[in-house]
Amino acid sequence: KTFDESKMLEVLDMTGISYEVSIISADRREEELRKYCLKMLESDTKVFIGAAGMLPALPGNIAAIIKFQRPVLCVPLEKDMAYAKAQKPAGVPVPVAGIGKAGLYNAAIIACQIITIDYFEIYERFKKTLETIRDEKPAEIGIIKSAEKEEK
Repeated sequence: KTFDESKMLEVLDMTGISYEVSIISADRREEELRKYCLKMLESDTKVFIGAAGMLPALPGNIAAIIKFQRPVLCVPLEKDMAYAKAQKPAGVPVPVAGIGKAGLYNAAIIACQIITIDYFEIYERFKKTLETIRDEKPAEIGIIKSAEKEEK
């Protein structure tokens, strides 16, 4: 439900960036995760997004498997996991894009920013996407600004 409501895929679709979604448990299906990550690395995947549920290991595992050759963005789906995900030792560059729906949405935008650095045509579509989403109210995309929260 969180994934579907995040508008993450909508951002990628609007920008025209191809993507693949796969749900693999970091703790129960380690070998499948390893094979998948290496296959994606070989297929020239530019950015990985790891959404971590109850166990926060997935994004870090992805980064270790691909040996930090590509950016890995972390999205804790549960608020309780956010602190654990934000605490990374030096040398483990797995930034947290946000929590839940807002985090998935932010991760899509960050992934687009990274990918469009080298692709002018995609960058132009991304600029149009940003113009479209900037007009949306934060609540419409699952983000509540602290100032708005205080007013209610």
